[in-house]
Amino acid sequence: MTDCATALVCLDAQLHPRLAPWLLPTHDVVLLEPQRDGIEQITALLYRRQPLCQLHLIGIGSANSLQLGTAHLNLFTLERYGWQLQQWGEMLAAGAHLYLYGYPDDPPTTVTRRPTPTPAQGQSRLPATASVQSPFLQRLQLLTGANLAAFNLGATQTWELAATSGEVKGCSGKAPLPPEQAASSL
Repeated sequence: MTDCATALVCLDAQLHPRLAPWLLPTHDVVLLEPQRDGIEQITALLYRRQPLCQLHLIGIGSANSLQLGTAHLNLFTLERYGWQLQQWGEMLAAGAHLYLYGYPDDPPTTVTRRPTPTPAQGQSRLPATASVQSPFLQRLQLLTGANLAAFNLGATQTWELAATSGEVKGCSGKAPLPPEQAASSL
């Protein structure tokens, strides 16, 4: 991966009131307009902010089906967005990481992110058992060329790894949600 520390967090605006307390002031966060196609909004953003090393997408749904604005990104809509997703690949830095976070319509009352130990240089940040493949992520990786990790909000009220595609290695940038959350934040 190129020496690049730029990251962008794209957050579906409907989720902002729920997740705002967890976003750090140092995060470059863009709210996706709810009445516009989120894929088109992200494509326009990438034109202005390239190259990125990390792109974090937080939307309503699950790791395999995200709503971003009016767009629904899943295995069945990849062909519709194929040309834009290929453009993402051209605008992301070599070896970039794309992180998908699915926030359910009916979430638990609190969200936390488990602390992840920082890996040694070149080691995977994810446990070997976490390298679950999904057809959606495999196809998304082919279109974007990015290394992918997808998370769902679990019953334990934490972001739980759902699947990966590509070589997801430790990153120097911070995740969009800090490791610990206070239950009173909501």
